This record gives sequence, C-alpha cells and structure tokens, in this order.
Amino acid sequence: MGRNLLRPIVRTCPRRYDMSVTKIKHNTGTTADLRAAIEASDKSKRQIEAEAGLAAGTVSRFARGQRNITLGAAERVAVAIGYRLRLVRERKPKMKGR
Repeated sequence: MGRNLLRPIVRTCPRRYDMSVTKIKHNTGTTADLRAAIEASDKSKRQIEAEAGLAAGTVSRFARGQRNITLGAAERVAVAIGYRLRLVRERKPKMKGR
C-alpha cells in the first residue's frame, strides 16, 4: 500500500498531439515592445526592479522570455523606464465599396 502512495503522477497525451503546439509565443505585441524598451533603457534591470517594487530577477527573467509578469507589474516596469501603458482601440478595416 505504501508503494502506491509514492508513485509519481504522470500526465499522458494522445500520440497525435504535438506538445510543441502548446507553447505560445509571447514575443508579439505589448510584451515584445516592453522587453525591447527594457533592453534599450539606460537603467540596469536591478534598478528597474527596485523602482517597480519587484523581486530580484523578475525583470531579467521577463526580458529573456523565461517568465511572464502581471499587468500591474508591467505597468510599474513601464513607468520605471519612462513609458506608460495604455489601451488603444483597433480600428475595424473598412469594407471595400462602402
């Protein structure tokens, strides 16, 4: 009975399912822009973390694409490097002939 309790939990997936498909590329849009702004900043990543009130290593791992950050953290990082996040409504493409 003790052996059954120590057995690791393993998730399986169907053979036809490709695990590489589950990885989402986050290097588009706002995240890529924020990462580029961090790299272009004249401040060190530790300075940015201190000003944004984030844990050590958070900005470095985000900039390398190893982790994501919350929207609140992204906003604080943007302010620390002299930017501001804001929503911009996308315009619907005009239909031809109207």
